[in-house]
Amino acid sequence: MRGKPSEKPENRRNSAFLLRMVKRAGQAGGQSDRLLVSNIRNAVEQLGGQIVGVGLNKAVYVNLPDGREVVVYPTVGVPTSITLHDATTNAPDRSVAVVYDPIGLHPSWLGHLDWLGSHVRGARWVKASEAAWQFADWET
Repeated sequence: MRGKPSEKPENRRNSAFLLRMVKRAGQAGGQSDRLLVSNIRNAVEQLGGQIVGVGLNKAVYVNLPDGREVVVYPTVGVPTSITLHDATTNAPDRSVAVVYDPIGLHPSWLGHLDWLGSHVRGARWVKASEAAWQFADWET
């Protein structure tokens, strides 16, 4: 069959399967989990990337448009250094992002997260509202 790879029936089936898996990953938690996973999917697709799978500990496997792979961990509430530790431990030798929603977080927590992100390089903090910008400028 000719055409774009995304138009092939097997790719449509795979895309539908992955979309169901991403939705299930979000459903494992509450509405906030679903919103974060949806934000990640929208940000990645907006760039021309794709979600290629989901894994343990709510991991979302992403391919960016230039072929780089990122393991994304959506986190509800205030992410902590333990969140960062778990993300890097669960995906050693991989590019890792912890995505969180900063809305409603106290300014001192936001300052701490900025500081922590600038001093600990194993994974990056990504604000859900800035995910497309940060993934577009992603460097391994």
